[in-house]
Amino acid sequence: MKKCDFCAKEISYYDQYCNEECEQKALRYYAMVERYAKLFMIVNTIHRLALRSHRLSRGGGVLLCDGRTAYRPAVPDREHDKKA
Repeated sequence: MKKCDFCAKEISYYDQYCNEECEQKALRYYAMVERYAKLFMIVNTIHRLALRSHRLSRGGGVLLCDGRTAYRPAVPDREHDKKA
């Protein structure tokens, strides 16, 4: 059996949604995602630019990989060099 694309109930192979209510909810959800996708893209771009400028001003203090922020020290720890 095939499952409804919105609520995952079992339906016939010829249908996409189990009823009109699920179809309307799915269409509303897809419209909302499409409407706010540009907003999130703009906010994400501004955030990345801010992190990049912060990293350049701090000498590599912030490393950004795949949308995740990993903090590392701006100056490497050289304690082992002082002991030798």
